[in-house]
Amino acid sequence: GAVMEVREKRPEAEGSAMPQELVALKWSTPARKELHEACVFEAAVLKQLASVLPAGSNAARRVPRHVAHGCFSSKERLNGPMGPATAGFGHFLLAMSKMEGRPLDRWLYGVDEQVLKTLPVEQLLHGPLKDSRLGSRDLAGACNAAARLLAQMAPVFQALESVAFHRDLSAHNFLISCPEDGGSGEQFAVIDFGLAVGAGSWKQEWNVRNIAGDPRYFAPAAWMLLAYGHKYLQQNPDQHLLRQYKDRIDHFAMGVLAMEVFFALWKCPAAQAELEPAERSLVIARAAWHAYWGDAMRLFQRFHAEGAQRFRQVLARSQAMWQFVEHLQALCKALRAAADLQPDPAVAAVLRLSAGLLDWRSTT
Repeated sequence: GAVMEVREKRPEAEGSAMPQELVALKWSTPARKELHEACVFEAAVLKQLASVLPAGSNAARRVPRHVAHGCFSSKERLNGPMGPATAGFGHFLLAMSKMEGRPLDRWLYGVDEQVLKTLPVEQLLHGPLKDSRLGSRDLAGACNAAARLLAQMAPVFQALESVAFHRDLSAHNFLISCPEDGGSGEQFAVIDFGLAVGAGSWKQEWNVRNIAGDPRYFAPAAWMLLAYGHKYLQQNPDQHLLRQYKDRIDHFAMGVLAMEVFFALWKCPAAQAELEPAERSLVIARAAWHAYWGDAMRLFQRFHAEGAQRFRQVLARSQAMWQFVEHLQALCKALRAAADLQPDPAVAAVLRLSAGLLDWRSTT
């Protein structure tokens, strides 16, 4: 759908006009039944979150607030931003509060999602990237940003747990706002619940539902499902892979996001010959992250360059997915090893928690 800014019309109070609130209007023109159902469910999710997150609370400010939604019949012959409606369906409009901030990936790298589809991976990891924030923080600053992301989102996903899985958590669907003086104190918000699925139904229907989301944040099981189909996962001796996909798909993406923020912002020491063990372990963890994230970015880029159907065949015949899995295992091990050596409990906590979110055998 197309998202635009509009003003919510309010009745005039006696003697003075009520201020008009700026809201975001998502205008979708679904052409198939399942797309219409996705529009309806997105509105339902936002309404349910509004009912469980106390109005005005810190958590409520992290997601769009449902304002109104409705559907125009195709019989009304109304042209929307996406064109005319398909016969038998219509236009679906969802009004919600406008969230402040910039997409997290643009804030981090200085470029948007479309550029990242073709950007050389080494340049993404090491720069130079104009207007990026690569290597712009010391260890405490990088840790604080990742910790804020996790802490601010925790109550949101706790409320969402019984309602839905987002399925499209990515740096493009997180907004970040920073203090005007450019300092720390980042504020995060999550948007776009258009690919969300019911928490209960997903666990029964995962094998017949489409693989959705940003491939940069796919868990191992998503790639296996793409390459080999659902029976491979159902028959795999390691059932933790399937459990992560069914029960912890959003956990995994949050772990990736936390480490993406941490290692993108952290300015790694230039001279590494005489580092203390704690800092040396972080350098090792950073190298493990780069190996993993480099794999994830290459899979993402090939997926978009070749298309899902062609890439499915390539993936099934190559070693790329298995290298991705090996590098993920190595990353989790390196994060836990580094956490054990950190004198700062905040850094240790971010590393250990992120490893738990990423590891398909973890329950934390």
